Order: sequence, then C-alpha cells, then structure tokens
Amino acid sequence: KNFFSKQDDSDEDEFVVIKKKSTNHFPHHKGGNDESDEELDVPEWRLNIIGAYPEEELKREESDQIHVTGFVDDINAEILKNEIAVFPLTYGAGIKFKVLLALGLGLPVITTSIGAEGIDPDGKVLSIEETDEGLKHQMLQLMSDDDFRREKAKRSVSFAQQNFSWDYTENVLKEVVSAFSYAKQNGKSVHLMGLTSTGGVHSSFNHILTLCDIAKEYGIEKTYLHCFMDGRDTDPKSGLGFIKDLTEYTKKSAGVIASIVGRFYA
Repeated sequence: KNFFSKQDDSDEDEFVVIKKKSTNHFPHHKGGNDESDEELDVPEWRLNIIGAYPEEELKREESDQIHVTGFVDDINAEILKNEIAVFPLTYGAGIKFKVLLALGLGLPVITTSIGAEGIDPDGKVLSIEETDEGLKHQMLQLMSDDDFRREKAKRSVSFAQQNFSWDYTENVLKEVVSAFSYAKQNGKSVHLMGLTSTGGVHSSFNHILTLCDIAKEYGIEKTYLHCFMDGRDTDPKSGLGFIKDLTEYTKKSAGVIASIVGRFYA
C-alpha cells in the first residue's frame, strides 16, 4: 500500500509530513505496478508505502522520496497523513476495505477495475486505470492540480457517506423489513439471491443465514435461496462445503436452495 506526500524544507519533517502528505496507496508489493522513481520523479512529493511485512526488495527502495513503513498501529491515522491513495490491484480483493476507508477519510483514490469492483465500478468517484501509464497519468494530474485534488477529496467523502454510511445501511434494512412484511401479508414467496461463501469481500455468509432467520420469524414458508458460488475470493473447490452448511442451517431456520450458479455467470 503506497502513499505520496508533499515534502517541505522545514526541519520539522514529521509535523509537516502529517500536515502536507498526499498519498498513493499501493496494496501488496505483487499487486502494485512497478513504477520506478525515474518515471514519477516529482521532488516535492513523497511516496509512503504502508503495509505489514514488506519484502526485502521493497525495503531497499527506501530513500528521501520513498518511505516503507511496515506495520502501523493506526491505519486511519497513517492514511490521514496523506492526500492521494493509489491501489493498483491486479488480482485479489482483500485490500478493498482500504479503498473504501481511504474514500471515507477524504482521499482521492486511483485504482483498477478490480479495486473498484463492488465499490464504484463505473468510476463515478474512483479514478480507474488498467495500465502503468494510465495510473501514472492520474497520479501526476492529482499531484499537479491542487484544486482538482481538493475537489476529488470532497467527492470521495460525499460518495462514501451516501453509499456506505450507517444511515444508508439503515435504509437498506428498512427495505428488507418492508419486503418481508409485504410477502407475509400477501402470501407471496421470497427469493434471496447472493454470494454463498465466507469470502467476506462483497458479502458475509452470515448475511444469507440471517435472512433465513428473518423469513422464519415472519413465518414465510416459501423462501427460496439462489446461491452465487464464489471461486474467486475463496478456494474454487470450497463451494460444496458452503452448500452443505447452508442446507443444514435451513433445517432449523427457513428456506430451500432453488438454484446454484457461479458468480461470473450470475
């Protein structure tokens, strides 16, 4: 995970770094694109690479313009020292929470389509690029234009509040209650569709279990489960185990499995 920060000639480096940093957030070393500092030679900015257990190759990049933090006690505080976040993910999804965290903390975020998946796939707020050149272009644009960077920061916070706040979650839960109430009052079936795995990136396995419990509480006999299997964020051969666990759970709760499909096709 990497961050850029604006540098200062003052002797009080730590204080100025905290006040002035801007950030480029790179995930794991293997996930980042190999941008040499010759390609991004912007003297007034500093690259902070944040992440536990950095590889020795990465540690050797330490310089006046590049800092490798290793493990940090408070990731929120560390992110807030910076101004731009970059996540050049090429695979995996475990770092996506940090993408959302950076948005909520008010940083413009640059990432790939994989990093944006499940958060802002259309790029309404995230700057989405797939190539080294594209990522570099976005970084340089944010570093060179203070007004543009500040506007992107404001939009980041607004987007996170509108789409991922507790108020938003409360409204979603109200819609769930409304749907179950309607089904009970009108003798309708309830169809539940979603990921069925413990991947924990786009959903939780507990979500579908809890929805089955809600259906039981409402006394809805016709509750049908449509399972999207997750061979991307979990072992490709782990799906059968999740189906068995879900089937066993519904025996004491509610719901029957009506269909099974891979997440790519769903």
